[in-house]
Amino acid sequence: MNENKTNINWYPGHMAKTKRLISENLNLIDVVYEVIDARIPFSSKIKDIDELLKNKKRILIMTKYDLCDKDETNKWVKYYESLGYKVLCLDLEKTTNLSNLINLTNSIMEEENNKRIEKGLQKRKTRVLVVGIPNVGKSTLINRLSGKKVANVGNAPGITKNLSWIRVSNDVELMDTPGILWPKFDSEEISLNLASLTAIKEEVLPIDRVVIYILNMLDKYYNNILQDRYGIDHVDNEEIEETLEAIGRKRGCLQRGGIVDYDKVYSVVMNDIKNGIIKGITFDRVWNMNMLTLAYMGDAVYEVKIREYLISTGLCKVNDLQKEAVKYVSAKGQSDYLKKMIDENFLSSEELNVVTCARNHKNNHKPKYTDIITYKNATGLEALIGQLYFDKNNDRINEIIDFIVGR
Repeated sequence: MNENKTNINWYPGHMAKTKRLISENLNLIDVVYEVIDARIPFSSKIKDIDELLKNKKRILIMTKYDLCDKDETNKWVKYYESLGYKVLCLDLEKTTNLSNLINLTNSIMEEENNKRIEKGLQKRKTRVLVVGIPNVGKSTLINRLSGKKVANVGNAPGITKNLSWIRVSNDVELMDTPGILWPKFDSEEISLNLASLTAIKEEVLPIDRVVIYILNMLDKYYNNILQDRYGIDHVDNEEIEETLEAIGRKRGCLQRGGIVDYDKVYSVVMNDIKNGIIKGITFDRVWNMNMLTLAYMGDAVYEVKIREYLISTGLCKVNDLQKEAVKYVSAKGQSDYLKKMIDENFLSSEELNVVTCARNHKNNHKPKYTDIITYKNATGLEALIGQLYFDKNNDRINEIIDFIVGR
């Protein structure tokens, strides 16, 4: 294993074999159940899955919905739906009736089956590929669908080892696959999210590094859990030993003589996550995705909105429209309007977070026609519009446009 802060290599041979077998058997598949963890809806999505699955019909299944922060995870649901995915959120520990999933699967196949009936052919069984990262709940899903235990279940990665066909009803057959990842975790955040929620084996990353990351995420987003579970109200990374000492004493991780056993502290925190004792957490944030992607979409949405406004004022000539649009869509115009929104406290704290992340996003692009500060501010506004678009919050986009054109 080669490891540094931004590039983790970990790719067991059976995962490469699994991808090859999926590719070889893809022509047998009608629908794909792509399974992701509702607590890390971005990090747990296989990064090269689209290349592997081509244009197969797909249902995105978010498991462990009972353990996530529903407010945050539902933003990801909206995001993926905006990209054309059909999304289902499931609590597989409590849910035994998955008729909604079967019904959705049947609706996806309805057009194809109707064509067969028109030709005088019978409907055939729907063949479904179940795919996802390790320890995401694929086997539990299959057992719930079949109504009996046909796949091994565990809370550690690597339970399923081979491809296998499983009949779950008269209409549906599933191909179960071992959990697969991608060859390199180019983002430190993704690798730590996967390790925190036990999607990769504990030996891949140092456990102390993973636990400190978990504590920092709790401190950042779920401070109440930090206080209630571990008796601390803040994680001081400069004095991390004091944090671990406090947790150890709170949770009884002591050796003889009352000395805190750090290894026990690490195990306690990891097991709290692994066993679902810590609930209501989502580590991925929609606004923390690739900011340039948000800005790319936001730029298009913003320009359409400005054009709609200008046409509504009675301007008809293209030259006049283009000249008037410049003050709104130029980098300088966008930067100036963003500053006014900030100065007048027009943006919410979450919206300011998106703007800040976009402005701070590392980008090697050098603007040709403006300075770097103006460019970053414009990118911040575009990313915010993009985020609101993916959230399907058109009302808020219109409020921002009204603010801009009213100045």
